[in-house]
Amino acid sequence: MNLEDRFLSTITSARSFEEAIKRNVSDDFFILPGTKKIFSFCLDYYTQYGVPPSPHILKERFGYDVVPVAEPVGGIVDELIRRYRSNQIEQLLLSATDKLSVSPDESLDFIIDKSHEILLKTKDKSRTYDYIEGVDERVKYYNEIRGGNFTMGCPTGWPFFDEWTLGLQRGELAVLVAPTGQGKTYLMCRMAVGAYALGWNPIIISFEPTIKSIYSRLDSIVARVNPKRYRTGQLTDEEYQQYLRRMDFLKTHDRPFVIIKPINNSVAAIVEAIHEYRYRTDEQWVVFIDQMSWMSSHGDGFEFYKNLFLEINKVISENHLNIPCWLLAQINREGMRARQAQLYHIALSSFAEQFADMVLSLTRDSEAAILRLLKFREGLPADFTMRLDFGGGVIEVGGIVASNA
Repeated sequence: MNLEDRFLSTITSARSFEEAIKRNVSDDFFILPGTKKIFSFCLDYYTQYGVPPSPHILKERFGYDVVPVAEPVGGIVDELIRRYRSNQIEQLLLSATDKLSVSPDESLDFIIDKSHEILLKTKDKSRTYDYIEGVDERVKYYNEIRGGNFTMGCPTGWPFFDEWTLGLQRGELAVLVAPTGQGKTYLMCRMAVGAYALGWNPIIISFEPTIKSIYSRLDSIVARVNPKRYRTGQLTDEEYQQYLRRMDFLKTHDRPFVIIKPINNSVAAIVEAIHEYRYRTDEQWVVFIDQMSWMSSHGDGFEFYKNLFLEINKVISENHLNIPCWLLAQINREGMRARQAQLYHIALSSFAEQFADMVLSLTRDSEAAILRLLKFREGLPADFTMRLDFGGGVIEVGGIVASNA
C-alpha cells in the first residue's frame, strides 16, 4: 500500500482526521490527483459536519475502498511531511541555481524566503497552543466535569491511591523505581490486573527470561494463591479450588490482556511493541514496560535511556497513541543504600523530572513497605502503606501515612 493510500485509510476516524488537520496537512502534500480530490472532499465534509466521511461514503462517491492499517496517523503524516519537504527543497535548489548566474544575493534571498515558507507550511501546529483562544473551551470542559462528567484515568485497583492520583491519564508517563528484588514486577502485575478489572486493556512489555514467570505471577495475584506452591504443583486443596474458580471467571472476559516480549532490548523494539496494537478511541489501553535498569549515568547506557524516554514520551502523547504508560526501573547504587530513595537516586533523574507525570518508589524491610509518590505533576506527593504478601498473592495499598496536604 502506497503512502497516500495508507493516509486515506486512517482519516475516516474523527480523531485521526483532527490530528492530521492539526499537523497542517493540505492537498499540496499529495502527488496523486485522486488522493488530492478525496482529501479535499474529506476536508469540506469535516468542515460542514464536524466528522470525516465514512468508508461507505468514500466508496459510494469515489469508488475508493478503505483498507484499515494498523499504524497511527502521526507516523504517516511525518512521512508525508518529509516527502513534501524533500520535493519542495529539490525544486527550491533548482530555481535558486537558475538565479545564481544572474545574482548570488538574489539567489540567497530566494532560498531564505522559500525555506521559511516551507517551514511554516509544514510546522507541527499540534504542539502550538493559544492560551487566550482556549478560554471558552476550558470553561466548557470545567462545566462538564463540574456536572459529574470527569473521566478517571487508568486505575490501579488500589482505592486510596486512585482517589489521590485520579488515575494515570491518557498520554501520561509514570515511573516506578525500586532496588533489585523489592517486587517491582509483582506490583506491575497487580496494577495491570487492577486496571483490567476496571475496564482497561493492559499491554505488558516484558524482558523476563520466560513468559511463564509473568503468567505465574499474574495467576497467583488473580487467584490469591502462593506462587511458589503454584509453580511446583503443590497448592492445597482449598487453594486449588479457589484457583479453578478464579481462572474460570477469568475466561468469561473477552477483552484483551496482552504480554509482549520484544526480540531485543533496543529503543526501536520497545517502541515497535507499543505500536503493535491498533488503538481505537473507544478502547482503553495501558502500557507497562518492565525492563529498565538505570545503573549508568553516562556513555551508551545513558544515551539508550535518554532516547527511550524521548521516544516513549512521544509515542504515548495525545498527538499520537494517547495512552497511559507505566515504566519500571531500578534505582542507582546510592539509592539502594539509602533508607528512603529520592528522585535524584534515579541515574537519569533529569529525564524523569522533565517527562514523567508521576514518579514512585517502593521501599520495604522486615517491618513495613512504603510506596512513595516522589513526583506528582497534578497534585501533592504522599506516602502509602503497602501490604505485600507475595506468598498469598496479596499486594494492596493500605492507606496514606504521610502527605504534604
